Amino acid sequence: MNRRELMLSVPAVALGAILPAQGDAAGAAPHEACQVLQSETPVGRAFLGWSNLRDQINSPAFSGVSEAGFNLIVSRLDADATELLAIPCQTPRDFILKVIAVTDWGGVALPDETRAPELWAEARALVNWAYRII
Repeated sequence: MNRRELMLSVPAVALGAILPAQGDAAGAAPHEACQVLQSETPVGRAFLGWSNLRDQINSPAFSGVSEAGFNLIVSRLDADATELLAIPCQTPRDFILKVIAVTDWGGVALPDETRAPELWAEARALVNWAYRII
């Protein structure tokens, strides 16, 4: 049985039991390893601010906020995501953080080049950079 046949024959739930755990050399889960480094770049720091505001909006404490108040806070969240686009990426990870913020973790569509030209310029730069490495 080859790898493909094995993958197709094992239910997805059981895969966790047979595949090695993913993480860094210290054994941290991938999301834990990412948390440590997010604030090392200007994009990472801005993303943490956006993420903290998003977490506050989704917390039980905001359940009693009026609709007008909620809309005002969400407008600030959207503005933070838009401002994040203007900060130049220093790493490929910065680009991913921008995509997460501007799509609200994939909840809304990625803006096209007319609405986010700097994002798509960075995407093209990353692809060209990756081809040079190969």
